[in-house]
Amino acid sequence: MSRPSRTSLSDAVSRKTAAESSTALPGMRVAAYGSAPAEVVLLKGEAGAADLSAGRVLAGEDAEAAHKALSALGWDASVFAICSRQPDGALSPDSIKLMVEAVDPDLVVALDDVAAVDLAEAFGLNGLGFGKPERVAGRVILAVDGLEASLSDEKRKRRVWSQLKSIRRE
Repeated sequence: MSRPSRTSLSDAVSRKTAAESSTALPGMRVAAYGSAPAEVVLLKGEAGAADLSAGRVLAGEDAEAAHKALSALGWDASVFAICSRQPDGALSPDSIKLMVEAVDPDLVVALDDVAAVDLAEAFGLNGLGFGKPERVAGRVILAVDGLEASLSDEKRKRRVWSQLKSIRRE
């Protein structure tokens, strides 16, 4: 009988942990989406109307905008998305960190100011500046100033795009 390799066992545990974490956390009514492992985790602070209606994060136009931006910046990525603030309350910093660690991304993007605060707290940071990538726990963490809100405000859209360009892959 052959034994599974450490890598395949580790991958299986990561996938199982990430899959379970989105449904096992109390109060998580806006489900995460994606599969693990993933190259990018997108953290949204508060669910928008489309997210609440669909029962999952990034169910609106912000999903397409995020995917287009990542692709344009060289992140032809598998994505896992999480909503840190649920209708019944916020996910704990430990829960956010657990989900990020389980997915094991190269990049984590906080899509708004609420997500930036929650992500900073989860990783024990004093804060995250918009458009200023930080290397934390072996991955790049970036906060942007409201991806969903920028879709209806051209000036803000340009500002968010400028912030995202700081993670361009060469």
